[in-house]
Amino acid sequence: MAGKEINELKRIRQHVIDLIATGEGEPIRIPSSRVLAKEFGVTHTTVQRAIRNLVDDGFLTPCKRGGALTNFKPGTASAMQLVGLLVGNGKILYETHYHHRVTSEIGLELTRRNASIATQNLFLNDPNELERLVENNRLSGLVAIGITPPQLQEKVTELAAKGFPAAAWIQQIEGVDSFYFRNADCCRMILERLFEENRRRIILVLEPKLPEMEEIRQYTADFCAGRGLSADGIMVLTGSAAENLERIRTLLHFGARPEAVVSFRYSEEILELLRRHLDLEEECRSVNLEFHVHDNQAYSGYVVDFDFRSAAGWLADRLLARIGGEKELPPVSQQIPMSLKLYRQGKPVGK
Repeated sequence: MAGKEINELKRIRQHVIDLIATGEGEPIRIPSSRVLAKEFGVTHTTVQRAIRNLVDDGFLTPCKRGGALTNFKPGTASAMQLVGLLVGNGKILYETHYHHRVTSEIGLELTRRNASIATQNLFLNDPNELERLVENNRLSGLVAIGITPPQLQEKVTELAAKGFPAAAWIQQIEGVDSFYFRNADCCRMILERLFEENRRRIILVLEPKLPEMEEIRQYTADFCAGRGLSADGIMVLTGSAAENLERIRTLLHFGARPEAVVSFRYSEEILELLRRHLDLEEECRSVNLEFHVHDNQAYSGYVVDFDFRSAAGWLADRLLARIGGEKELPPVSQQIPMSLKLYRQGKPVGK
């Protein structure tokens, strides 16, 4: 299925679910598929597929004369409070392990604390539409999850400034309760552990536009200088995925034997290249963030493990307090706890 059609299906599905959530418990008649196709500017086939999926999932009941009726659990509409989850650029079509890992704990902690709370994934075409989206969906709160466009971050700040309950997850947003981690602090933790293991020849693979890039570069230089080592011992790669792969391939070809490769930007190709040339059990330590490691990789090395559950609990408490009327709380910024766990052949060591 093409990305465009998935986008169209999500728009129609979101429209119907929004009607159900804000329908005060009464069934609402959905127009025929031909009318919806014209309204959304999509093909008749696309609408039929969306309606069929909604019927299969129990959201709609088809009518004999065309169209459909929304289904709703009696008694829940008036008490329901929706918290919108806005991820990335607001246009996420596919939900990978990363997306599930960073969003699931938020939903679990919010809904566990209050039976009237439900979460809703949001789709946003234009940052300027955020406030209207919040109003149309009658949201009681918003969680911005790793949102990237600066303009969208500004819109979240504006909402919070107006007293709307909002929180930021895995990032810091000005004027908003923020629960986050810093790559620079993550780098410090990793290098200290690697040096404890007497590993000195280290490659850092970073995102090209990482906001903390200069801070990490300065830290690595100071880290080496404080231990009487050449700064060249820690090589920082910030190119494209293809450029980083070629650089590491060249180094290995000419006999380089790195003792650790730290990847803030995951690459299956780099991992396979290291496996072919080095012993990743002892000789070279691979280090990746936890949401980049999957069971089928039989991964060996360190994983940066984030305590998302504890941090999501802090966020939930703060956001629910604001939803409950504590509008004057000053915004807080709190780091998500993290630690290093050693894996061998896909299994954590020591468990």
